[in-house]
Amino acid sequence: MPGIEAAIRELLESRSAAMGAKDIEWLMSHYSNDIVYFDLVPPLRYVGSNAHRERFLDWFPAGLVRLARSLANWMSQPATRLPPHGCLSERMAP
Repeated sequence: MPGIEAAIRELLESRSAAMGAKDIEWLMSHYSNDIVYFDLVPPLRYVGSNAHRERFLDWFPAGLVRLARSLANWMSQPATRLPPHGCLSERMAP
């Protein structure tokens, strides 16, 4: 398990760094071309990497970096201190 956890943390840190750098090519390298991505805002479903790319480009000016940092902070907590699934928003700082 430790190897899997380290790989997940590395992936999330790399994705966070790509978001922080607003490097769309680096960010998109974490996703497959045939991705189906679900979001909380309409249209809710994005099919294919081009649709997902456009969604990220919309997010960059709107504070995606803050979300990435919050996620990285959340992931840095020991497993015993992590909130239940679905409670990430409780840990997000403004």
